[in-house]
Amino acid sequence: MSKTRHPLLRGFFGFLFTVFLFLTVAGYNAYRLTSFDTVKNFAVPLFQELGFLSFLDNFYPQIMQLAQQNPDASLELPIPVRLDIKGRDVVNLSQAEIKEYLITSVLRTVYLHPEDLKLSKTDREKLGLLAAVLDIFNQSTHELIRMSTLVLLALSLVFLFPFLYLSLGFSKLSGLGASLLMVSLPAYASLYAARISLERTLAENRVALDNIAGSLRPLIFEVQMSYTVLLAAGLLLLFSGWATNLLLRERK
Repeated sequence: MSKTRHPLLRGFFGFLFTVFLFLTVAGYNAYRLTSFDTVKNFAVPLFQELGFLSFLDNFYPQIMQLAQQNPDASLELPIPVRLDIKGRDVVNLSQAEIKEYLITSVLRTVYLHPEDLKLSKTDREKLGLLAAVLDIFNQSTHELIRMSTLVLLALSLVFLFPFLYLSLGFSKLSGLGASLLMVSLPAYASLYAARISLERTLAENRVALDNIAGSLRPLIFEVQMSYTVLLAAGLLLLFSGWATNLLLRERK
């Protein structure tokens, strides 16, 4: 039976390919956003804004004295996570540097072993959304997203082959380009709107949000770039398919 007799079947496979490609790209971005480096770059300034480890402002000299006297001893700190940090690890750090080092150590410990986080009800209320973020964004979630994204990618390829097979000639290019546009354009527009909204909020509320905004901007931009690449590829394929088909028709 000719391939031209299956427009509905071609549309069905094209729809499934587009849906699973959308989920694959979303999963890929979720995988990147749940990496430790991303969590650290976002959470460290947020912790600092919330005054986490503010006790160091008063006890920094004592901590440095203990670190110098016994560099091989573990530091005992009043925080909800046990850290295996020796005095020698912080002895040469400034007050700002030791605070960032300890926050990063807390994040790494919680990221690798979320069950080690012991937060009281008061601590959770103080941290608010960040406490939920620490519960969700960890290595286990990161690996689960990775495996799910690979499965979604495999399903996308499964539906791509019949979609291309049932498409005629250079319509394969325009059909694939249209799918890429349907995946990228809504997400790109939404992320662009999010960036504009963030800038507007910061302009209207000049409070202590600069550090947090500074970590949000690159996150939004990084995700937006992945959709920008898809958008550009979709436009290129779409117009290449149309132009080639038009040229072939004129030659006939």
